[in-house]
Amino acid sequence: MRAALRIITGKWLETISVALLVFISILSISSIAIMKENMKNQVYELFGSATGDLLVLGLFNDTHLELVKRVDGVLDVAPYRALTGVALVGGERIQVSIVGHETITSIFRVVVIKEGRLPGNANEATLYSSIRGPIAKKVNASLGDGIEVVAFNVSERKLARLNVTLVGLAEGFNHIGRTPYVLIMNENLVRGMSGESHLALRILIRDDVKTVSENVLKTLRDNGVSISWYFINIREENPVNVLIEGLMGIFTLPLIALLLIAPVMSASIGLASVARDYKLVAVMKSIGFSSMDLFIYYSLPWIIRGLLGAIPALIVSPYVAKWLYVYFMGGAYIAELLYEAVGFKLMYDVAFRYTIIALALLALGSLVPLVLAYRIDIVKSISFTGLYAGETLRILSGFHRFLWFKLWLRNLTSGRWKLITTVILLAILWGLQVSSSSLGSGALKYSGLALDREYNPVDIIGFVYAADPSIDLLGYISRIMGEVDSVSGYHVTLQYTLGVGVEGLSFVFLRATIAGDPSIEYPLEAGRYPEREGEVVISRSLAMLKGYKVGDKLRLVDGLGRIWEFKITGISRALQDRGSYLLLTESDIVKISGLRAEEFRGLGLAIRLKDGLSIEHEAEKLRKILESVESINVEYYTRHEVSREYSTASRMIQGVTGIISIIALISVAVALSSINIVESQAKMREIAVLKALGVSPSSRALETLTQTIAIIILSTPIAYATSYITAKLLARETATFFGYIEPEVTLNSLITSNTLTILIVVTVIITITVLITTSRLNTVRALADL
Repeated sequence: MRAALRIITGKWLETISVALLVFISILSISSIAIMKENMKNQVYELFGSATGDLLVLGLFNDTHLELVKRVDGVLDVAPYRALTGVALVGGERIQVSIVGHETITSIFRVVVIKEGRLPGNANEATLYSSIRGPIAKKVNASLGDGIEVVAFNVSERKLARLNVTLVGLAEGFNHIGRTPYVLIMNENLVRGMSGESHLALRILIRDDVKTVSENVLKTLRDNGVSISWYFINIREENPVNVLIEGLMGIFTLPLIALLLIAPVMSASIGLASVARDYKLVAVMKSIGFSSMDLFIYYSLPWIIRGLLGAIPALIVSPYVAKWLYVYFMGGAYIAELLYEAVGFKLMYDVAFRYTIIALALLALGSLVPLVLAYRIDIVKSISFTGLYAGETLRILSGFHRFLWFKLWLRNLTSGRWKLITTVILLAILWGLQVSSSSLGSGALKYSGLALDREYNPVDIIGFVYAADPSIDLLGYISRIMGEVDSVSGYHVTLQYTLGVGVEGLSFVFLRATIAGDPSIEYPLEAGRYPEREGEVVISRSLAMLKGYKVGDKLRLVDGLGRIWEFKITGISRALQDRGSYLLLTESDIVKISGLRAEEFRGLGLAIRLKDGLSIEHEAEKLRKILESVESINVEYYTRHEVSREYSTASRMIQGVTGIISIIALISVAVALSSINIVESQAKMREIAVLKALGVSPSSRALETLTQTIAIIILSTPIAYATSYITAKLLARETATFFGYIEPEVTLNSLITSNTLTILIVVTVIITITVLITTSRLNTVRALADL
């Protein structure tokens, strides 16, 4: 035990290397895992504060409330009013929900007043903006501004026009009434416009949320209630949680690879240590040391070194997670909102779990040197001049023209474990860099395809919303599109998205053609468009991700757990909707959503312009034409904005994995340097013989350099395989966040400037380490030991 402790304190470079690597591994993966769990908990609870377990939008009265309360499993029903409308704010027309101030204060947990106050009378309003709004443009609004509002007055069944003064600006995390913008107005005004009806029910459920929710919806429909929208808040299926899982997967997969470096490093350095101390091992075995004694001497130091890195990582990783959380959420302000609502849990149990995994892997790697210790021959080792020095002398005794090459080849192949370890470490490092670069290149490829009009025919893609339910929105859009000369084709869709999944993918977008040419928005690569119920066209990305082809069956699961089966009739290559969309018939979307076609007050619109026109100019002109009716609002993206989204995705992927690659670079450089230092110490007699014969330290460094280059060449096929597998796994994780991005893994990607730079850095560090170690060797003392 004293000898084992002396190894820890005496071999300080090995100790620091292992402790540092374990610290980096545990800190990286634990902090990301803690951040992910906090995000998921906060999102679930914040959604629950606004939606309950079930949020139903429609037209309800007190009788309906009593019916819902009597459904078995319902704990509480809280009605609230949320009108829909269009507001002119700061010169921008935006879609808004209108909610009474008492409703806001009684139901929603996080509404922070940044400036001003809540409204005091019917002529005042506070503008609420959701920080996480998907299409939330910056609205230039100031206190005292006048706001023009057009909203549907339910009690009088007609449009109402209001003029209010902005008295407050608020922010929060929740979407209120399905929009990122809300006008908080006087409660009596909202109640008067709503009449005696409630426009939404927030329901708390005691038991199985899915089953009870289905019973509630069935009860309402059986009693003639028209449900316009509902949301079931289940932790595992919460759409934001699904996106968080996808985003965090981009972090965790490379970090898991990084975590595996620790046991490889411990095993490789441990083997070199046994080779260095072969005489000591032989003596220990000859005087009757047991297997436990050898374990204590060679394996226990690694576990203790691992603890030296693991304990600080366990202590600080929750705080690092908190810092990362604030950083990735865009600054301290949003973190403040979320802390106020739920708080940040440090979750030491998560960090402890990964600490145990890392230490177990380290202990497993530390057992490998015992195999070599058992194979050492006691008599030969005690009487022999050295494992390496004797072999060197035999090579020198037969001096011939291929001497140096023979030494070089012997040194490359004699340390089989070192060779295997180095190849694996370089392959992991190379694979991380290549996979991130390949996935980023794939995103850039899609960015270019978004600008290719042959591949992507859509110039403008958007959503048209009508606050007035009496408007024939489809007829209005079709008439406008037929009258505008710049439009060469268009496509109008019904859209439904929440709580719908396909096997292995929790979040897909449902679309149905109701007018126009579907090839404008969803050009086919194979098959045909759906013509009858039970048929579907799937995205190319989804086909690549799941391996679907035309003629296959597809199973779709809705938010209530109902299973719908479709036959795939075609595969489309559109880029929008994160690449995870299904094109169905109108009747299928109506059945799945539970809505009537006329209850879809917003329609998707894709437009192809005639050649040679300015897309941005024409898009703005079309928006103004469509918004000539004051109760209509338009949100849109151009092909250039879609291209920029993929470019942003590329930068984000490469940035995230680049950080991990830097961590891996440090870890691999430390590991390989330690291995080479220990090996140089094990070969000190051989090096002494070579130095005595006049071989310079630079020759030794050159030998190491050329050997490292040879190992890099040997690593190439493994690096290609690991990078391809990692890129595919990362692409699967990005499917729920960006859409499936096919990685561009080619042989050329193995020799990009980044990969070459990283490998050159590692090679230089190893060479310098060996050069310094060799220069410090005392030749006389080493030769005397022979």
